[in-house]
Amino acid sequence: MSGELVTPKSRMLPWQRVALGVLIAVPVTAVGFGACAVKTAVQAENTLHANRFVCELVQRFVTQHHRWPDSWDELELVPGSDLCNGEYQWPEDAAAIRQRVAIDFQADPRKIAYEDPEEFSAIRPLGPNYGNPVFVSTLQQAIRESMPAARQRPD
Repeated sequence: MSGELVTPKSRMLPWQRVALGVLIAVPVTAVGFGACAVKTAVQAENTLHANRFVCELVQRFVTQHHRWPDSWDELELVPGSDLCNGEYQWPEDAAAIRQRVAIDFQADPRKIAYEDPEEFSAIRPLGPNYGNPVFVSTLQQAIRESMPAARQRPD
């Protein structure tokens, strides 16, 4: 031999190349889908906490002022850093919370006080979420107790 390096030629058949490609592509795709699912679950959890915080904040406002709030600016005047186990600094975290929760400031308290909690629309989560759980019922009770006009069911 004259010092040449001899390498064996690949003898993979076409079906073997396809099988190898599938064996590589399937786990890579599964990891990608898994990462996406985890990201969505984390976003939904964060939105759940923001939604709970807003419901508690609005409940505090309704209890103190005996009316439905008119704006986010008005809510920013309500102390709230102690709500939801202190998860948020209020109003410092207002911008982040606004990205996760919408409030209908034109909502009729007489109507929402008796709305089905599963279909409660005056405060709603934005993006991936786990819905409006039981803390909506507590807000509705506060509306009925604190606002004389909302004590009777609307016709």
